[in-house]
Amino acid sequence: MAELTRLGRVDGSAVWPQVRYAAAVNSTLDHIRLYLYGLDDAPDTRHTPTERDRDAFDEITTVATAHNWTNPHNPADHRFRLHTHVVTPGQVSDLHELGRTPATVTVVADPNPFWT
Repeated sequence: MAELTRLGRVDGSAVWPQVRYAAAVNSTLDHIRLYLYGLDDAPDTRHTPTERDRDAFDEITTVATAHNWTNPHNPADHRFRLHTHVVTPGQVSDLHELGRTPATVTVVADPNPFWT
């Protein structure tokens, strides 16, 4: 997460400087859910992804790949499958109750995927 935060401050990077990150690791399913706080993806303000948005997510994937979290070119080659999630304002309090606040890493052992 520190590397992603740093990227947001590097000239030439597409990663958004205002975004803060939290991660939840599901060790049972080998998933990492990367929460992005600060993009405000509320339904009434949703916009079509821009080229910069796509580039930013590519940079995030590159960082994850460098840590052997996931290999986007070979789905079978991964320690953890990365799932990004833009946090909406309505989700903040629930995520905080789960301990998934910016700058935290939570480890869970749950047979259910994060999206259920």
